[in-house]
Amino acid sequence: MVEIIIMMNNRRIKPWTGLLVFMLILTACSPAVPTENYSTTSTFILTKSPTITATPEPTATITPTPVDLIGASTSDLRLTKVHFWYPWPGDVDVVMKKLISKFNGTNTWGIWVDGSLFGNYNDLFDAVNQSQGTDQFPQLTVAFPEQAQIWLNQMGSIVDLAPYVTDPEVGYSPQDIVDFPQAFWNQDVDGKVRLGIPAMRSGQVIYYNETWAKELGFTHPPKTLDEFQQQACKAAQVNLYLKQEGKPGTGGWIVDASSRTMLSWLLSNGSTIDLEGTDIKFNTPEIQQTFEYLRVLYDQGCAWVSRNPEPYEYFSNRQALFYSGDVIDLPQQLAADGRVKNNDQWTVIPFPTSQKQPVMLVYGPSFVVLKTSSREQLAAWLFARWLSEPAQQEVLSEASGMLPVRISAFNGMQTYRDQHPQWSSAVQLIPDAIVEPQSTNWLVAEKILQDAAHQLFQPETKPEQIPSILEQMDEMYGEVTSVNK
Repeated sequence: MVEIIIMMNNRRIKPWTGLLVFMLILTACSPAVPTENYSTTSTFILTKSPTITATPEPTATITPTPVDLIGASTSDLRLTKVHFWYPWPGDVDVVMKKLISKFNGTNTWGIWVDGSLFGNYNDLFDAVNQSQGTDQFPQLTVAFPEQAQIWLNQMGSIVDLAPYVTDPEVGYSPQDIVDFPQAFWNQDVDGKVRLGIPAMRSGQVIYYNETWAKELGFTHPPKTLDEFQQQACKAAQVNLYLKQEGKPGTGGWIVDASSRTMLSWLLSNGSTIDLEGTDIKFNTPEIQQTFEYLRVLYDQGCAWVSRNPEPYEYFSNRQALFYSGDVIDLPQQLAADGRVKNNDQWTVIPFPTSQKQPVMLVYGPSFVVLKTSSREQLAAWLFARWLSEPAQQEVLSEASGMLPVRISAFNGMQTYRDQHPQWSSAVQLIPDAIVEPQSTNWLVAEKILQDAAHQLFQPETKPEQIPSILEQMDEMYGEVTSVNK
């Protein structure tokens, strides 16, 4: 029998849940605050260009916000300094330094921004925590929604940006709000609080070798589970009979047990998993069917476990027709193609689905204003709003390879999208975007899902054990989250 082990207070839990349980214990309810109108939706129309156009349904409305909710005026901002902390090294850091310099030299309010680079999101998160209550505390930073929720619920250090968004002088217009894809815009809303505004977004996709698929006899990318299985198994069958070193035992989909890939499979195939992460149930018919489907792929040799965790050269060498990955993996895949001199044409596609519409799981960081003085908060907001404008978003997207957070930014990136057709294909999936769950409970649930996926692809696991695995997942989730009740 497959068993997922967990221990806590003489009850079985996993070691990695300790910090997450601690966060759950500390989580507190947030007070009611003024709200912005979130009824805005964006509809995309895809054309051959490809160009994305937003049509509001219904038209966005902005309710003017009394100035006392912001507590400062733009006329009071001269010589106000904003400390901005961000976690983007390399090309993005170079671009960010240039953008900061440009803002400092052109903004009409007299605001001065200085930027500090941190190695990654975790280092940045820890640094913000350690700086609270000191004179080093930044006015503006970057965080994922679950990190911002911790700052909001445990430390009360997040500024609710809803009054800033709706302010008639410094906020967004209805046209601005519609210019954000709805899934991106709504990611930063926690109840009635706006935790941030979109900075960058990425998505989970399937990398697909079009040239090899056509040689195998397939004329179009797979859309359904059956089509995906047929193509993966055909590729595995071809490689099985090749005498080339490293080819037998490969060919289909590289097994990926990460939580984002597993959640993408579940959402693409009708799972009703609670995206708010408050009442998550794994033991459902839809999840069982998806687990069984993936196990069959593995048992048939159409999905295989790679030794190297990086899939790029496997894909370039035709050891994988498919692999699941992030949009930001695109440059690394292109670099691998160059190393092995691979000239195959490939693209990115959504996960195969049992539904009418495919989905793409999206996630990413946002600009977050931290509580300091009213004047500094307003200055930080104005810089964040400026960074979210289409012109700056074009530069940031090109430097990072991530998805633009403004529709007009994508439409303005004609040269870049012509030079990066796979990236352009990923952007075309934005209308099917579903936001990754944001709650702190999901931080527990995703670890459980990832552990169960590793069990699913163990050689000794049998398909008939899947119901037991799902039962244990629900039991484990209930035990850990009950600590917070």
